[in-house]
Amino acid sequence: MANSWQPVGSWFYAHRTLTDLKQKYGDIIGLRLGAVNTMVILSAKAASEFFKKHDLSFAERNKTETMRVHGYDQGSLALAPYGSYWRVLRRLVTVEMLDPRKGQNFSEQ
Repeated sequence: MANSWQPVGSWFYAHRTLTDLKQKYGDIIGLRLGAVNTMVILSAKAASEFFKKHDLSFAERNKTETMRVHGYDQGSLALAPYGSYWRVLRRLVTVEMLDPRKGQNFSEQ
């Protein structure tokens, strides 16, 4: 029974583990988290360079059935695939919901 809690206990030391991995392998490492291949970028400089060159390649995320159902089949801004539809959603949110003048309509008077 004690071994079944081992992964949970190791989460408290994730920062130490990532520091050790960075010292051994460098600023960008690949990890397999369950069934998902994950890229971890461990420095601000590497992240800046990486996303300047490869931003569109990593703009998408894996879609799970739960995300599809709860995201109204990608109808939400958070779960929509990057592209023209996402840009339209972002514009609607920015203009209609995040505009300070429109926000005054929701405040108490």
